[in-house]
Amino acid sequence: MTLKFARDDALDAHAMFFEWSTPAYPVDEAEFFDVADSQSQEDYEMAAVLEQCWGDAWEHPLDCGSVVVFHRLVVPRPMPGFWPTMRSAIKREFSRRAAMMMLKAFPLEWEGRFHDPAAPGMDDFERRSRAMAKHYQRQLEVSPIPVAPNFGQWMWLPIRFDYEPREGAEPPSRYLL
Repeated sequence: MTLKFARDDALDAHAMFFEWSTPAYPVDEAEFFDVADSQSQEDYEMAAVLEQCWGDAWEHPLDCGSVVVFHRLVVPRPMPGFWPTMRSAIKREFSRRAAMMMLKAFPLEWEGRFHDPAAPGMDDFERRSRAMAKHYQRQLEVSPIPVAPNFGQWMWLPIRFDYEPREGAEPPSRYLL
């Protein structure tokens, strides 16, 4: 799903979201994790973060609605009043069906550049990611999720699910015996 923001018939920004929901019948967490893992690295990380922080809870976020992943935001030129408009659009679009929104602070200019943690420029990438996380916390009113560092800087916005994330070690891989 894409939300587009325009003024004077010129596109000012667009935001892309993916929405994960369960069918009418119950899906166990292992099945959800496997399906997310088959989609993309970001979806795998999102499912792993959900499992790490809410996996053993008596109520899973997907029991309360969909999980919305704020995938990408492109703002080609500054737009006054953009962030209050974005918050209103998210609330209007997802408040009736979503349990939560998740997003990862990831600078798009580094997309596909780092496959090696020791790659040159990693310090700049980390600094930019931290700055984005602070900006999103301030502008979108999201909260950080206490996850293992290898997942990056994930944040969440409770919508219809408000159980705080559980801190803890990274869960073991389902694929290791």
